[in-house]
Amino acid sequence: MRPRPSRPAAKGGFTIIEFIVAIVISGIAISLALFSWTFISRHTTLQKRKSAFYAQTEQAAALISNDIRTSPQVIYFNDQGITFLSRGNGDTVTYRLDSDTLRKNDTAVRYFSEGAIPVKFSIEKDQTAPLPSPSRADSCAPQDIALIITLGAKDRTGLTSEIRSRVKIRYTVEEGVEYSRAKWNY
Repeated sequence: MRPRPSRPAAKGGFTIIEFIVAIVISGIAISLALFSWTFISRHTTLQKRKSAFYAQTEQAAALISNDIRTSPQVIYFNDQGITFLSRGNGDTVTYRLDSDTLRKNDTAVRYFSEGAIPVKFSIEKDQTAPLPSPSRADSCAPQDIALIITLGAKDRTGLTSEIRSRVKIRYTVEEGVEYSRAKWNY
């Protein structure tokens, strides 16, 4: 028998099918990498924006609470606002929520990031700390009361932030004066 002719040795290279499979696999890997990078980048940006928004709301609540805490006299408060004397010159200061604008006296407060609006501002007595009722003998004796100040904001994307601060004030009940109007701070 005659020996079979040998085939020529294969040259190093790719066939077209191997080349197409390699390109498809590379494309999938690159697409996954770009998708992951885009997702992480968006998530990081969103978290930074949320963090800054929460920090701005917290800063605004802290400024309002500090104004109240350091005032010499709280004149009046209800669930929609508060009026007190400023610590430096003794002028009357009023914080209130007017529609979607937080106002200090009649000027809009610009504590929030662009596109954010305040949606809640309330002052209420802290119900967890019972208020002692003064006896007739010491009705003018100062007593402590804790106020809860709530400030809420919403940005243009619907993200909301609500901060609650607790402020202790001292009050005095005077004869013939409405209870909620007879409060003095420390």
